[in-house]
Amino acid sequence: MEIDKHSSDDALAVQVAVLKYKLDYSQRMIAERLNMSTMTVSRILERARKLGIVEINILTPIENHWNLEQQIENSFGIKKAVVFRNRYEEMPDDLLGRAAAQYIDYLLGPNDNIGISPGRTLAKVIPHLKLSMLKKNNSLNVIQTIGGFSTAESFSPVSILQEFVNNNNGVKGHFLNLPIYAPTVEVHNTLIANGALDSITRLWEKIDVMLFSIGPVGDDSIYRISEMLTSAEMNDLISEGAVGSVYGRWYDHKGHFLDSEINQRVFGIPIEIVKKIPMRILITSGKNRIETIKAGLLTQLCDIIITEENTARALLNIS
Repeated sequence: MEIDKHSSDDALAVQVAVLKYKLDYSQRMIAERLNMSTMTVSRILERARKLGIVEINILTPIENHWNLEQQIENSFGIKKAVVFRNRYEEMPDDLLGRAAAQYIDYLLGPNDNIGISPGRTLAKVIPHLKLSMLKKNNSLNVIQTIGGFSTAESFSPVSILQEFVNNNNGVKGHFLNLPIYAPTVEVHNTLIANGALDSITRLWEKIDVMLFSIGPVGDDSIYRISEMLTSAEMNDLISEGAVGSVYGRWYDHKGHFLDSEINQRVFGIPIEIVKKIPMRILITSGKNRIETIKAGLLTQLCDIIITEENTARALLNIS
């Protein structure tokens, strides 16, 4: 029987990586244990990194930028702004995912009802949540606030909710088994009249904390990427003045929701219910989305904004 050399090499790479990074052996100790030179150990560890057996994450310090926070609060009339420093020019979404999760970890209570919306930024946050304050007696409820997508994207509401539940014991997820957009206004209204949202609406009315993001128009929109809107529908929204979306609904540069047929087809939490939620946390970043973010703040659906300093500076138009 032939021995697969690559499989054997990979197994050795795993063994050496475990000794080094899990058991804290020095390269000299590994060399002695496995009867090889330290140079060979070094080469195997390099191979382990190239194979993806070992991933190196550099966790930069999480620091608040107090001055920018105060300026954002004063400029946009927000109860609380949380702005993280970006000293090392990290990708904004990556920094924000890690930093926002740390902030949210200590904000959530064990009996809270959490509303979840879709978005690429929010998808970066969920994997970093530890909920260390809730490990005991955790009865957290996480509630999907808009309908699902036709594709299994990481930023879809179902994917985000499922990861939240999978990563945290004791969390109960509540799904909305409808698409984000009905095919027509008539279909939407018929389903609503027949009680399609009655049970989930009762849960929406109990939400204590809403975690949400806002999205841009155009082909970069999650609703285009997931094919929930056609190119023609997106062009119609742009021609009507749309600059961004929240909860699947499209708004203009003044933060006014469009009187659009597409907005009338949304299966999602009503805006009047959102406005009654005690804590509404917008997690967003991106210097290329400043118009979208500014107009999103004008919708008055945000109590707390969490962002990073480059985005904050752009919002304030300062260098």
